[in-house]
Amino acid sequence: MTEGVRIGAVAALWRYTVKSLRGEKLSSAEVGPSGLLGDRAYGFLDEEKGRVLSAKSCPRLLEWSAGYAEAPSPARIPPAMIRMEDGTDLPTDSPKLAELATRFLGRRVRLVAASVEKSLSYEVPPTDELPGIGEEGITLPCPPGTFHDALHLHLLATATLAHLGALHPEGRFDSRRFRPNVLIDTGGAAPSFLEESWIGHRLRIGRNLGIEIISPTIRCAMITLPQEDLPRDPVIHRVARDKNNANIGCYALVRRQGEIQVGDAITDLGTESP
Repeated sequence: MTEGVRIGAVAALWRYTVKSLRGEKLSSAEVGPSGLLGDRAYGFLDEEKGRVLSAKSCPRLLEWSAGYAEAPSPARIPPAMIRMEDGTDLPTDSPKLAELATRFLGRRVRLVAASVEKSLSYEVPPTDELPGIGEEGITLPCPPGTFHDALHLHLLATATLAHLGALHPEGRFDSRRFRPNVLIDTGGAAPSFLEESWIGHRLRIGRNLGIEIISPTIRCAMITLPQEDLPRDPVIHRVARDKNNANIGCYALVRRQGEIQVGDAITDLGTESP
């Protein structure tokens, strides 16, 4: 087995059961071909537009959270539990959910499960913060079988959060704003935005999980939105845009399935197979 170079360890794991709802923090998770099992397995479908909702265009989604009472498996993605803004818990298979969500979000919606047979899309609303969006906004497809924005896993380094925090000391660069699946503790001083140095490389996480870093993660105004105790802060996106073309973190594909745990060592294998 290739030794590689240790670049850090898993500091935190997050799974986002329902697209754009707040996620659940995990101590361990099984990673399949499409990322953490059960990640973005559900989404709220806008009945009028036929698109799955994202907090990019519907910020109130961040007032709810979701998680599983029963761990997902390769054979079954179980129903999950949604915690609403008033603290009420409701299962995803409740017949009341569509009515309550429609009232809360101000549009006719229903919860749907991601399917490999039918890929849905989501909207990025008009913005002048990102190139190529323009006045009309754009519609992007979710990968088949999930409601991810793009690829299987999203990784973020603690060094990047620290660097951004130094650029905007009044801001709170909390990892919850950036919604990583894997927060990587990279220790002390490190190059700014070092995730981009991993692009094209294979990483081994723990004993057997193998991933390939594919691209940086481009950010929209969603990282500025309030959630829980985090306030709205438009400067956060301006800092990301001005200092690194709005790229924060990186996306990866799963090359070898396995389990991931908080504390697992992360090794850069270069272009070698994991």
